[in-house]
Amino acid sequence: MVNTFKWRDIILIYEDTDFIRDIIPYMVDSFHENDINVTYKSAISNSYTDDNVVEELYKLMDFQTKVFVVHMSEAPVSKLLINAKRLGMMSEGYAWFVTASTMNLLSSVDSSVIDSMQGLVGFKSYIPATKDLQNLALRLRRKFSIELSVYGIWAYDSIWAVAEAVERARDYNKLVSAIKNGSLLVEEILRSKFWV
Repeated sequence: MVNTFKWRDIILIYEDTDFIRDIIPYMVDSFHENDINVTYKSAISNSYTDDNVVEELYKLMDFQTKVFVVHMSEAPVSKLLINAKRLGMMSEGYAWFVTASTMNLLSSVDSSVIDSMQGLVGFKSYIPATKDLQNLALRLRRKFSIELSVYGIWAYDSIWAVAEAVERARDYNKLVSAIKNGSLLVEEILRSKFWV
């Protein structure tokens, strides 16, 4: 997306966790492979207060680059976007992109965060609303009072695919050999139909 607008410089804003820190070099390499320079990397800690976030945003305002790519979980990205809007950084002259991983987490945020997202660009995974998916979501909502996320659907699909593959392998009396070499199990998993 950054390439589409022919921007050559971006600022990467990410959540300061071990997991995300390990991903950042690969993201930077990907940008460099597409002739996009990462001018600055801003690490936002989950423990940051609004004041800490505002301080970091003021630092970012001093850069000539006004194109931001954000990779964070729900709580810190919500805090970031609300404060960026408050400082006028969600207006003309700024460009905000969120990674698909971040966008997938933003489905259940409150209205103040949604309001702060105006002008932000992100791509979210599309999962068709099938009858089975609606039934699963309803059961989870009733039993556990939780909303089903994209990651929940992927996890459910993965577990279901393995369970079905084991059942099919057992039906063919090949479960033991499938466990030993895994090839039959992999073959059965590949035959599975996913919601996604």
